[in-house]
Amino acid sequence: MKVAVFTLRSVGVGIAAGVLVVVAIGLLPGTSWGLAAVNGLSAGVLVLTVYVGMIDDRVDWNSGTRRPGRRGTYTLAYCVIFTPGLFVEYFIGFEFVRGGPPVLKGMEFGSLNLYALKMLFLTTGAAAYALGSITAKLVHLYGDESLDPHPLRVTPADEPPRYPQDL
Repeated sequence: MKVAVFTLRSVGVGIAAGVLVVVAIGLLPGTSWGLAAVNGLSAGVLVLTVYVGMIDDRVDWNSGTRRPGRRGTYTLAYCVIFTPGLFVEYFIGFEFVRGGPPVLKGMEFGSLNLYALKMLFLTTGAAAYALGSITAKLVHLYGDESLDPHPLRVTPADEPPRYPQDL
């Protein structure tokens, strides 16, 4: 029996959260509506994945899947996600003038836009990680009805029918 993971309700929650983020960032003085819209998209996806993780029992994030020997892997993943978001101005090449706004390639870039850009990197990284976690858990659950429910089993290729009655 197949049950949908992303339902109409979960998508509605993600859309509502994304719209709220767009309005909240867009109404701040000196921020770009385009940057607010992109932030809303990534925040909506993040809220969608968190909502699905909270509601759907198949995507239980507290099921003990983090084995003790893999703490370094998860720490590295978190560093890869959060480091560019926290230090985005140094990676992109902002120049900071004492007492003035950040400058990006000769253009003044408001400090609120810089925070919105940081938020975009952080929410996009977290949403990608959460979607990857959901996908990995669902791939493990996909073959549960089979005789060999090993989580790392490779799905066999489609074979042509062997007998005429199977056509």
